[in-house]
Amino acid sequence: MEKPIVATNVCGMPEIIEEGRQGFLAGEDDAITFADRVSTLLLDEELRKKMGRAGRERVLADFAETRAVRRLADLLAQSRCS
Repeated sequence: MEKPIVATNVCGMPEIIEEGRQGFLAGEDDAITFADRVSTLLLDEELRKKMGRAGRERVLADFAETRAVRRLADLLAQSRCS
């Protein structure tokens, strides 16, 4: 969808979102920073577009279904005993 993300820094979000690249992360209990990051994106159309494109690229490169299946198959093949 090419949308930037603002999320809390919990539950695997740092593995998905690179701070400042695909979006922003805020501390779990840091509503002020979260709101500030949302405001930053609302006020900066170019930044929204840039982060949105970076997010789409990341998903296609690292999280596409076929890529995930291929990685799992490779892991399983490597774990077989000879």
